[in-house]
Amino acid sequence: MITTIQTKKNKINVRLVNKGERFGYGNLLVYTGNSRLIEFYDGNVVSANYDWGRFITRFTEERFNSLTPPVRIEIKETWKLTARQKEQLLTWLEATKGTAC
Repeated sequence: MITTIQTKKNKINVRLVNKGERFGYGNLLVYTGNSRLIEFYDGNVVSANYDWGRFITRFTEERFNSLTPPVRIEIKETWKLTARQKEQLLTWLEATKGTAC
């Protein structure tokens, strides 16, 4: 399941990964954790490895919920999610509970 957050400069695609679903480089891994994973992708960059853009980072849902805005997600560059954008994601996460991704 994917949603998109538009920042001032970037389109960030956010993907949920449930237990038993594939994830990681080339979708070669199977997630075995109990908390959902939240993956962030730079939607402005086309990637041969992911349909959603260049991979940025991932958090468990509990870890993401504990972060205080502005939420910094980074790899080589830094993307920041405002309190409003984090609230959008939390609302989306709540709405997707119990649904298959």
